[in-house]
Amino acid sequence: MSGIEFKKLCVLDNPMETDLYCAALRESDIPHRARRTEDGAVTVEVAAEWFEQAEKVLKEAEETFFGTSAARSAPSDVPQAGDARWGEVDDGGWLGRGLLSDRRREVPRRPEPRKVWPARVLALLPGVGLGHLYAGQFQMFIYLVFASLLGVLFYAYTKNPASFGFNLFAWVVDLVFAPYHVKEHNRRAMRMAARNASLAGSDAGQDLERHEE
Repeated sequence: MSGIEFKKLCVLDNPMETDLYCAALRESDIPHRARRTEDGAVTVEVAAEWFEQAEKVLKEAEETFFGTSAARSAPSDVPQAGDARWGEVDDGGWLGRGLLSDRRREVPRRPEPRKVWPARVLALLPGVGLGHLYAGQFQMFIYLVFASLLGVLFYAYTKNPASFGFNLFAWVVDLVFAPYHVKEHNRRAMRMAARNASLAGSDAGQDLERHEE
């Protein structure tokens, strides 16, 4: 793979983001490498001829796992020649198990990130609260189901269509807050992964220092 020209794709601050996006690039068979910057961030570079496809893959990964853009776009500059292999970090580490991970130490990552779009789809079902159930908010799911049942019971007793206001309320709450809870879940997962990665990062940092010496 010698002589490949690389272009900067993005700059990432979080180890979990690095793992997710580099995994997405590997799954798409896009040649890439990662460089650690002076401020501790990671610059992801891809082969120049794959740049447009890599941008699409990155965007899809952002929307799937976070619902928003989490990466800082890197300024494009003159393509750089490199000898890095596919998925290889230029400091000697491999991205197979994460940039800051070490093959000698498996770092548990719990909770796992969830996709946002299923919460939006499930919340479209009126008054059922399935969006919150998917988001892991079981107690809120029970409340929403109870509110919907209450609306049905009131209507059966009073025959007043206004009773379905309970159902409408439960539906709106599910539509608005279910995706939010999933995103919060993903943020907690990212913070936990960052703490776990700091354990493995000490070993990776020592390897990098030895390489720089």
